[in-house]
Amino acid sequence: AEYMGAIQGAGHESLTMVVSEYKELLSSTTHKQQEMWQHTLVERLKEESEKFTELLHLQKDNFDALQREERVQNKEMLSEAVSEMRRGLQEQFDRQVEEERRSLQDHVSAALQKERESFSKQI
Repeated sequence: AEYMGAIQGAGHESLTMVVSEYKELLSSTTHKQQEMWQHTLVERLKEESEKFTELLHLQKDNFDALQREERVQNKEMLSEAVSEMRRGLQEQFDRQVEEERRSLQDHVSAALQKERESFSKQI
């Protein structure tokens, strides 16, 4: 019985050692897996960050190009609007000059006619 107790104690002690080693191995493996996952996560975050930065640069470049195109279009539209306004003002100016010329010509003709009549009466 004493022998059986000793064998039982030795078995219990061996089982305790095996369980202890298993726990240490499991803990070590879990720690290594956590480190591996953490490293993988850091790498993926870095890759995603680089992709995001690249995308931001691409969007900025596209936005800058769009702004340049809009500036060119706005410049052209402004130039055309100024040209149209200039033409309109020139036409208005030309009409007013023509009206003044006619008015002046009418006044000169009327004054000349008066002078002729006055001169005719004097003769």
